[in-house]
Amino acid sequence: HRDGAYRWFRARGSMRLDGDGLPLRLLGVIEDITELRQAQQERERLLEQQLAARAEADAAHARVAQVLDSVSDAFVALDRQWRFIFVNQRAGQVFERDSAELIGREVWPELPAGAAEAFRPGFEQAMAKRMFVFCEVYDTAHERWFENRIHPSEEGISVFFHDISDRKRAEIALRTTEQQLHELLAQSRRDQERER
Repeated sequence: HRDGAYRWFRARGSMRLDGDGLPLRLLGVIEDITELRQAQQERERLLEQQLAARAEADAAHARVAQVLDSVSDAFVALDRQWRFIFVNQRAGQVFERDSAELIGREVWPELPAGAAEAFRPGFEQAMAKRMFVFCEVYDTAHERWFENRIHPSEEGISVFFHDISDRKRAEIALRTTEQQLHELLAQSRRDQERER
């Protein structure tokens, strides 16, 4: 173009021949398709950007998953319908299942009998009130104690939990020992008073 811009054209034509097969006339159409071509190029550019953004998001998701798999706590993320959307390797070990198997499944049927009732109140409180919940629960099915940190999010809840059974057993043993010591001291005082 005279102004230095490039234009795109689509040309179509057909030759009309006379009775001897010689060219008689040329019929044709030339159409300016510059705007159409620019729109196609813009779509291609946007598609490339979307693909790049998707690749970047996938890479970021992989990095987050790697971080969550490296933490010592078990971690799960649940959507608002109580379905698993992420399960780290440690949580898979606690559930005695492959982490990937749990994705998309509802949490309650995946918990052992008794465990669902123990975990449900804290989970429901965090989901309903959109607040952080810290709780300790006892899993009767496996006779284990778990410490839960339940964080609400726009998608549902995220839960960090770990087995504190050894600590709880030590606390119970300490309380039992303290109770026995108090009983011995009380008995000793009673014996001393009787001797007086």
